[in-house]
Amino acid sequence: MFAATWQLKLRGDRRRQHERVELMLPVRYMLRDRREYPCLTMDVSPIGLAVESDQRASVGEPVVAYVHQLGRIEGMIVRLLDRGFAVKMSPSEGKAERLAARIAWVVRNQRCGVPDNRLFERLDQEDGRARLTTSTGDEYDGSLLDVSSRGAAIRVAVAPPIGSPVTLDQRRARVVRHFEGGLALAFDGP
Repeated sequence: MFAATWQLKLRGDRRRQHERVELMLPVRYMLRDRREYPCLTMDVSPIGLAVESDQRASVGEPVVAYVHQLGRIEGMIVRLLDRGFAVKMSPSEGKAERLAARIAWVVRNQRCGVPDNRLFERLDQEDGRARLTTSTGDEYDGSLLDVSSRGAAIRVAVAPPIGSPVTLDQRRARVVRHFEGGLALAFDGP
């Protein structure tokens, strides 16, 4: 699936593992000085991104970035650009697959003019453990994929019917969507 989503691309004599997609998204990032700086992405891939920023940075410097619609990204500056820098990430295979799918979704929706209907931004969870309890009291361990104040996505080996009440850890929710290997949940109440 991962290889089908991102094709090998050649640029001159340099070989890229993953195609970069031109995408402008707002970013807040932090360098060694622990201060946050705003910027915009220029292009992204599941293992790297280039950002436009006025802040001076150094090759080899670690970066933690919060990219709108993509979530938290950690990496290292590998190249300085005229007005910014390029970051290389080393995500797990699962995180890279989720990021590739999310990038494809953002690009598809931007090109088709479809807005993101989520009222609250979701934050990516790097394989956070969670327990799902069904209305019958059966418990299942799962991996939390992302979460917001209003809902979550969890990879779990059960698929209660849409609309079913469940509990995610201590939070009551309802099943709103199924996807391959998991569920999307909407939390009850504020």
